Amino acid sequence: VPPPAGSVLGARRRFLDSIVHGMPDGFLDGAEALAAHGGLLLVRLARGSHKESVHLAVCDLLTGTWNVLPVLTCRLDGVNCTIIAGAEFCPSKRHHHCCTSSPGYSTFFKVLAMVLDGNWVHYEDRKCNLYTFSSTEPSWSAPTMCYEKIWWGENSGFVFPHSSSAVLYRAVVHWFLPYFDEYEGLNKYYTYEVSTKADHGSLFKVSIPVDQLAKAKSCSHPTLGSTTDGLLSLFYMYKESGNLRLDIWTRGNNLDDQAWLRGKVIELKLPRQKWNHCFISNMWWGEKSGTLLIIDDFSCVYRVDVENRLIEEEKCRNGLHRPVPVEIDWPPMFVSRLGSVGVYT
Repeated sequence: VPPPAGSVLGARRRFLDSIVHGMPDGFLDGAEALAAHGGLLLVRLARGSHKESVHLAVCDLLTGTWNVLPVLTCRLDGVNCTIIAGAEFCPSKRHHHCCTSSPGYSTFFKVLAMVLDGNWVHYEDRKCNLYTFSSTEPSWSAPTMCYEKIWWGENSGFVFPHSSSAVLYRAVVHWFLPYFDEYEGLNKYYTYEVSTKADHGSLFKVSIPVDQLAKAKSCSHPTLGSTTDGLLSLFYMYKESGNLRLDIWTRGNNLDDQAWLRGKVIELKLPRQKWNHCFISNMWWGEKSGTLLIIDDFSCVYRVDVENRLIEEEKCRNGLHRPVPVEIDWPPMFVSRLGSVGVYT
C-alpha cells in the first residue's frame, strides 16, 4: 500500500517483504491480504486449491517477523477471515502469561474464519461455518455453524460477506449480514457476533428499517465500524437533493444495548465542484484516525474527514484493488525495531 504524503516510509510503495524479513523468494507471490489488527497482518497464500484449503500466514509489522498457520482443509466457496492481536486479550501486563504462544509463534493472536460451504450441486443445502485458530493451540477448532440459509439469488437467506470486513468491538467480533426474502427481497439486516474467548457466535437482528440503509440513491453498502468515542457504529453514504450525505448510526442506549440510533447526518463537501461519483465498492472506518477510507468502482481512493466533513482524494498510482487498511502505532514499532537491532548487534 502506498504511504501518505510525508510518511516515514517514503513516497514510494513498499513491498511487504521489505518490512517483514526472512521470507523465501516467491513466498508472497499471488498472496492476498485479508485483515489487520494491532500491527498484525493476515495474508492468504497462493497454495493448494482455493476451493479445498486455506493457507494463511501472519506478518508482525512491528517486529518484522512472520508465521505460517496450519492449513485449514475444508470444501469452501468463500472465506472471510479476521485476526485479533494479543493486546486485546491481555490489556494488563499483570496478565501477560495468558498471551503465551505455542513454540514456533512469535506473538499471540487468534484468527477467525467464516467459511461458506462449497456444496456446488445443492445450493439450497449450503451453510456457513466458523473455524478459529489461536497461537496457543496446535490446530484449528472444529467447525461450528453460523447460519444455514445462504442467499443465492432465488431463495431466502443471508448474504455471505465475501468482501466486507469484520469489526472488533469490546472483545467481540462483528460481521454485518443482509438478509433477503424469496418474495420481498432485502428485508432485514443482522450482525453475527463472536466473543474473542469463544469458538462460536450468535445472530442479532439490526433494529434499523431497511429503507433507511437501502435508499434509491445509495452510494455505498452499510459498513460497520467503531467510532473514536467507543461506540459500535454503522456508516451509510447516499445522495439526497444533489448532496452527498453520511449517516452514522450507533448501537446501545440506557434502556437497550441492541437498539440502533441515528446519531449523525453529515453533509459532505466534495473534493471538487464537479465530481462524477460512482458507487463505493469498499469502505473502512479508521478506529484510531477517525476517518473513513473509501474506494469506488474505478479503484479511486478517497479519505473522508468526518469531523471537518471533507472528502480528499488520495493519489494512488493504478488505484488500489482489494486493499486492507492497517493502523500502526509508530512508537511501539520503532521501539520494537530498535530492540531487535540491539539483540543482533
